[in-house]
Amino acid sequence: YEFLINRLPQSQRTTFVKFEATRYPPLFYYLSAIPYRFASPLGLIDRVFVTRLFSVLVGVITVWLAYLIGRLLFPRHLDAITLALLVSFQPMASFLFSSVTSDNLMNLFFTLFLYLCVKVIASRRLTSPLFIGFVLTIIAGLFTKPHFIIIFPILLVLPLFLFKHLLAYLKRRKL
Repeated sequence: YEFLINRLPQSQRTTFVKFEATRYPPLFYYLSAIPYRFASPLGLIDRVFVTRLFSVLVGVITVWLAYLIGRLLFPRHLDAITLALLVSFQPMASFLFSSVTSDNLMNLFFTLFLYLCVKVIASRRLTSPLFIGFVLTIIAGLFTKPHFIIIFPILLVLPLFLFKHLLAYLKRRKL
């Protein structure tokens, strides 16, 4: 079929892409196009496979972030590994990590957002690098999928954790 697709005029080959694939923000498509272009001398099936490998890499990074969250939450190393394994072997995650979809990148940015939240709560302060991390993660998430707006209610609750620790600190200072 690749031969038949290549015989179509360029205008017909890009119409579908322009009107269907771009309904979501472009970040996933730009990032997944990088390995696709490196594989451009290969056949269509090989290029799609290389793009799937990009999704697998995104999945591996997501599992690694789950492990880091586990290290922050649990004192035992085994508990953090267990959390990462639960994420990696969750059936829907396994399915998504092996397919070409912007959901993978959104899940990565959402996991990064959760990691930053746990880091702020654990350290009881919002440092400049964490703030920059939040801003970049939110921007990247919104440029990946509009569903990323789900983080805003969490973002509104996060200051309550910091405020609680600030009040406790102020009470200790008065005593």
